[in-house]
Amino acid sequence: MQRPNMYPISVVGAVVVCCAVLSGVVAGPVPKDKPVKQNFKICKKAEPKLEACVIDAVKVALPLISKGIPKYQVPAIDPLELTSLDIGKGKGPVSIDLKFRNLKIWGLKHAMPKSFSALDIDKYTYQAKFDVPGALTIVGQYSADGKVLVLPINGKGPCNITLYDPEVEVFLKGKGHSKGDKKYMQLTKAQFKILNIKKMKIKLENLFNGNKELGENMNQFLNENWPDILKELQPAIEEALSLFLKELGSRILNNVPYTEFFHW
Repeated sequence: MQRPNMYPISVVGAVVVCCAVLSGVVAGPVPKDKPVKQNFKICKKAEPKLEACVIDAVKVALPLISKGIPKYQVPAIDPLELTSLDIGKGKGPVSIDLKFRNLKIWGLKHAMPKSFSALDIDKYTYQAKFDVPGALTIVGQYSADGKVLVLPINGKGPCNITLYDPEVEVFLKGKGHSKGDKKYMQLTKAQFKILNIKKMKIKLENLFNGNKELGENMNQFLNENWPDILKELQPAIEEALSLFLKELGSRILNNVPYTEFFHW
């Protein structure tokens, strides 16, 4: 599969997850006349039960951060918007030249932290699992040409893709640097992975030049074989969100001192 081509407008979900992993404390959205602690839970760096504290802090912070951080030009999280996501034909059983435009992703604001497999403040390393209860719903425009298993597919029009109860993992790695007398985190690596979903539902409108019968049959076929379709879509979605996570995460981390994320 070719590398996806992506042009973001507002990819807020990645930022929200990034902020959440870093203890759910971002000074940006808090008015200057209000202490951060009045709005967010801040964990102590030496907290004996640091993982539990960070998980609680994330739960408190996500609803607040999801409203957006105007100071850093980060809008609200729902919906997360992508202008373009292109997937080239692969060599497997699902081989589709698939282009998405003007996508909106709903549901990321409901992400709940589950566990941290890596939480090292001094080494700037964070790896966390999140559950997204309910569903992530992706709506927008598509164009498709290729084959799914043994059947040809082509069409262009509105699309709706729903991922039910996804479990995702976020990995962040950085290094420290100083600006003046303040220490900051430079984000050197960011990865977003879909670990598991219960089900995926697909609806592609206007398949086969609007042939209703063929379109309904193809949508039924796609939904019956959703695991194969997910294998084709997943790498591109993960790469897109990883790139966006690093881009907008860096925007925040470059402006908020690392020492403000925890009580040191």
